[in-house]
This record gives sequence, structure tokens and C-alpha cells, in this order.
Amino acid sequence: LPTIKLPAPGHDLFSATRALRRTPLVSGSAILCVALGIGSTSAISSAISRALLEPLPFRTPERLVTVYRTTPHFDTGPFSPANYVDLARETRQLEALAAITPTTSLLALENEAAQVTVKRVTGNLFPMLGLRALRGRLLTVADDQPDAPPVVVIGEELWNERFGSDPSVVGKPIRLDGQPTTIVGIAPREFGIPHGAQVIRSQVWV
Repeated sequence: LPTIKLPAPGHDLFSATRALRRTPLVSGSAILCVALGIGSTSAISSAISRALLEPLPFRTPERLVTVYRTTPHFDTGPFSPANYVDLARETRQLEALAAITPTTSLLALENEAAQVTVKRVTGNLFPMLGLRALRGRLLTVADDQPDAPPVVVIGEELWNERFGSDPSVVGKPIRLDGQPTTIVGIAPREFGIPHGAQVIRSQVWV
């Protein structure tokens, strides 16, 4: 994907941090951002070869951009949680901005536990990209609300390997890092989020 480099936002940090407490991204982890561009960002996107964009299974791939934070010391840095909240609220260059935080968690199964890759995402990510679940549903902005029950989407490979491809797992509870949560959907095997030259994949999406 093409990239946009924006200065690190630094004002109104207190308000940004307060807003962050109402999201699932409360952590010190670095945040990766994917956005839906408008105006000049669309012009950047159109310079990318159609051969590279057409295979991406998204609603409007020509408008997708990767957003990096810049400082005097580096040009392509990730965002902090507070930076992301500040930028998402105040940007006028982007129609929508979604965030991804990579981590790992312990998935408790009936007779064993397994470490799984996890991507914590803002609920607007999947609707912004126009992605569909293999079964059930994907995460939405409603899942970001403070009173929303904890839910996850699991990847098709994890579904096959750990749950025997059982379709009835959708709607059932599991424990992730000891916390009860509900599986609401299965992400297809080819499911991935573009970020620069990478495709971000995960066993679990939270």
C-alpha cells in the first residue's frame, strides 16, 4: 500500500488518553494504522500499479493507505494509543482511520492451552475494508463500546486445527488469557490486512 507520513500529534494528550480508556487498545504497544484516503491521498494511491491493487479483496483498494508517525529520528514509526486517538479525531486528510496492535495470548482449550497470535483492532477496521466473515460476523464499532461483551474472531486455520472445523463454535465462549470471551465469527484463510509491503495475519482478532 502507499503511505502517508504525518507529524506526531502531541496536543490534547489528556483528552486522547481519556478517550483511549473507552477503546480495546489500552496498552503500551505500538499501533499500526490503515486508512481510507480522500483527496490527495487518493492521488498517491492512483500512482500504484493496478496490477498490485486489484488482487486486494477490499471494497476500494485504490483508496487504502498506510499511515506512519514521523519524528526527527525516524520516518516510518508506529503510533502510541494516545497518538492514534488524537489523529483519528482531528485528521482531515483521511475519511477513516483504523488501528491494529499485534500481541500474543494464551488460549485455553478443554485439555490444553495454546499460545496464539492476536491482533487487537478498532471496530471500524473490517467495515472500512469491506471484508466478510467465513462464518458468523466480524468485529464492528459496536464492539468498541465500554459496555459491549468481550468477543473475538478466530482465523480459519485455528478453527480447523483447534476446533475441528465445527461450525457450532460461533457463539460459544472461550478463555483468552484467562478471560471469558465469545467467538462471533471465523475469518477466511486468505484474510489479511495490508500494511505497507506486509500483509498482517492473525489467529485471533480482538
